[in-house]
Amino acid sequence: MKYLTKEWYEICQLTGLHFGLRVHSGAYKLDDDLFQRLYKRKEKEHIKQEREIYNMDPRFMLEHDGQVLTRVDKAFSGEEVTEEDQMVYHMPPEERAHIEKLIAAYDARPPFDEKKCKEEYKEAMEWRFQDQMERLPQEIHEQIADIRVFTLGYCTREITSAEETKCRTYEKD
Repeated sequence: MKYLTKEWYEICQLTGLHFGLRVHSGAYKLDDDLFQRLYKRKEKEHIKQEREIYNMDPRFMLEHDGQVLTRVDKAFSGEEVTEEDQMVYHMPPEERAHIEKLIAAYDARPPFDEKKCKEEYKEAMEWRFQDQMERLPQEIHEQIADIRVFTLGYCTREITSAEETKCRTYEKD
C-alpha cells in the first residue's frame, strides 16, 4: 500500500510543468526587449480579461426565473413533449435577494482601475517567477536562457520536450 507522503505531493506538483508552454523562437537567448514585448502582451490580455469580469452585469442571473425547463430524456429522444415533462423554474426569494444585492453593488462600484490591475499582474508575475525558480528541476533550469520569458509561458522546443519527458516520468511514480 502506498501512503501519501510529502515526496509524493512534491512529485505531483511537478507533473504539469509543461502545461501552457508555447515554443518561441526568441527564447534561445537572453533578450530584454523580447521579455518586455511578451510581458506587455500578456499584461494587456490579463487586463482585458479582468475588465470583462469586472463589467459582467449580474442581471443575467435573473433571466432564469420563470423559464420553462424540459426533461432531458424527452427533449433529446424526439418524443412528443407533454406538459407533464415540463416545469417552470421559480427562483427562491433568498436567491433573488442575493442577486439584487449583487446588482446594487455592481451599480455602485467605482470605475475599473487599470493601474491597480497592472500592479496585481506584476505581483503575480513575481510570485510565479519565484515559484518557477523553486519548482523547476535543476537540469531543466540550466537549459533556460531567460527564466522571465519562461515564466510568461514561452520556451524553446528542447525545453518543452524535456518538460514533457520529465512530467511523464513523474506521472509513472
